[in-house]
Amino acid sequence: MSKPRLSSKSKDLAPCEICASGKHLKSSKTTKKKPYNEVAKKNHFKAYGNSYINDSASADIIASHLCEDWKEGYIFECNPGPGMLSESILKLKIPHLRVFEKNEKFLPQLKVLSTEYNNFEIVEKDFLFLPNLTAKRLYRDTCDDLDEFLRVFQNFPGKMVCHLDYFQSYIQSEYLSMFAEPKSNFKMYRWSTVLYKVFFDIKFLYKNEENSFYLVKLTPRSDLFSSLVNNNRLQDFYYFIWHHFFRRTDFVIPVLEKYVPLCGTRLIEEGMNAFVRFGYLSPEQLLKLFNQFSSWPEYEESIFHFTAKSFFKEFTFVDEEEEEEESDFMLNHKIK
Repeated sequence: MSKPRLSSKSKDLAPCEICASGKHLKSSKTTKKKPYNEVAKKNHFKAYGNSYINDSASADIIASHLCEDWKEGYIFECNPGPGMLSESILKLKIPHLRVFEKNEKFLPQLKVLSTEYNNFEIVEKDFLFLPNLTAKRLYRDTCDDLDEFLRVFQNFPGKMVCHLDYFQSYIQSEYLSMFAEPKSNFKMYRWSTVLYKVFFDIKFLYKNEENSFYLVKLTPRSDLFSSLVNNNRLQDFYYFIWHHFFRRTDFVIPVLEKYVPLCGTRLIEEGMNAFVRFGYLSPEQLLKLFNQFSSWPEYEESIFHFTAKSFFKEFTFVDEEEEEEESDFMLNHKIK
C-alpha cells in the first residue's frame, strides 16, 4: 500500500494517495475453492491470485493509518477486491477515492459502493500494470491502451511534486527478512533486505495476530534520487546488490578484481577487510562499497557496468547506436 503525500507548502500541488490492498495477506484460512461471497466470515480471503481484507475491524485499522492527517486530495486504491478496505476509507470522509479493479467478479460489489458514495470512482483497469512511458516509446504503434496511463492523472491541476509514503502489508517471513541483520539472522538477510534498508525509513504500524500479517510504513529517503547513490546510479546499485547476493558468501575483493584488476589494494587502503564476504556487510557498508566502486575511473568501461546495462535493457528504451556499442563490447569481453 502506498501513500503519496504532497507538500502543503505550495497551493499549486494536487494531493493524491495510493494504496494497494490486494497483496501479501496470505493465511492458511484462505481458500481457492469457495467463491468470495461464501467466505465472508474469514478475516481475509485469497482469490484470483491476490489476498484481500475481509474483516471490517482490520480494514478500519488499516484505513486509519492510511488516512491519518489526510484531509484533501485523491486516494487511489489498487486491486481493492470486494471493497472492504474501500468502504473503511470512505467512512473516514476523504474527498475522493478512485479504485482500480479489473476483475469482473468484484465489480458488482464495488458498484454498490459507488451508489452509496458520490466521491467514489471505479476504473476497470489494473493500476499496477498500466502501460508506462517506456512502453509508449517501445510499442507506440501496437498498444491500444497507452492513453490509460495519462488517464490516471487527468483530473490533477497544476504541478505535482509528491512526497511518497508507502503502506504495505507483509506475511511474517517477509517481515522478518525486511528487518534481518547479517550477524544475527544471516539466513533471512537477503538482497531485498539491503534495498529496503538503504532506500527507506521503515516503521512498523500494526500486526494482525490471528493471521500474522504486518502493516509497515516505508518512507523513501529524502536523498534517494539525489545524493544517496553515487551519480544517482540507482539501477546499477540495485543490480550490484541483487547479483552479488545470489552468492552472498563470495569474498568481496576477488569478485571486484574481476571487474577492475588489482583494485583490492584500493579497497584495503580505504578500510576494507581483505577476507570480508558480501553477505557479512551491513546495508550501509554495501552502499559505501558501491559508491567507492562506481566512483573509480575504470567503472564506466568495466564488464560489471555493461552487464548491468544489459540486465535492464529489456525494461528501458535503448537507441540503436548505443545498442551496437554495447554488443561490440560484450563480444570482446568474457562475462563470468
